[in-house]
This record gives sequence, C-alpha cells and structure tokens, in this order.
Amino acid sequence: MKRIELDKGTATVIENYTPETKKALNKMCTLLVEAVQTEKLSISKFRGYDIELKDDQFYFCDTGEPTIDTWENRPCGYCGKHNTPKGHDACLGELPGVINACCGHGERNVSYIQFENGFRIEGFKVDHSNI
Repeated sequence: MKRIELDKGTATVIENYTPETKKALNKMCTLLVEAVQTEKLSISKFRGYDIELKDDQFYFCDTGEPTIDTWENRPCGYCGKHNTPKGHDACLGELPGVINACCGHGERNVSYIQFENGFRIEGFKVDHSNI
C-alpha cells in the first residue's frame, strides 16, 4: 500500500510513487497541513469527497474511514468512476506526452496537466457529459 505520513505538521510521501507524483502529493499534503494548523481549514475536499482532520489524520466525512488507507479503493467523488488500471483519473485516461494530471474531481482550482516538456495547464473543468 502506498502511504503518506504526517509527522508533527509535516507530510511525507513514501513508497514507490513516481518522482513527479511524489512531489505533487507532498505539496498537496503540506498545503493541507498548513491550512489546518492556521485554522483556515477543518473540513476540506479530497478527490471529490469532504474530508476532516482529526488527531493529525484525515478521514472521509461520509464513511469515517481514514483517507490514507482507503482513498485508492474509492471512485471519484465527483464523477463516480474508479481510476484506470494504471492509476489515471478515469475521465482523463492516459494522455500522450503527459507526466501526470488531475481532473480536479469537480474543483477547478486543483486540476492540472503537466506535460513532458515542462508546460503545465491548471484550473480547467472536465466536461463529464461526454464521458
């Protein structure tokens, strides 16, 4: 199982993610922890689901399950589709020339596509009506 560890307000992605995914997850975790520590956030979103921080761990609000142990088994909370077998967001699939991408799971401010040449697109919304 791939894990993200929280330790005294810092987040570290461990296990065998690609370096690009590891960097993106570390950034996301650090921003979440900072927001909680500064009391800007107690309930947030993760992959289209409401999550809440309790005792230095995030939990899904709908099931009470810890996000760290169960997120890979849940479909997107926005479109209801599971990741592809390779781990890509189902609505985006495997995109040629792309290092990694996130559809935003219903939140435009977290969507991005990072291309092999370094070009990056952020802040788009996926049209799920054609999927």
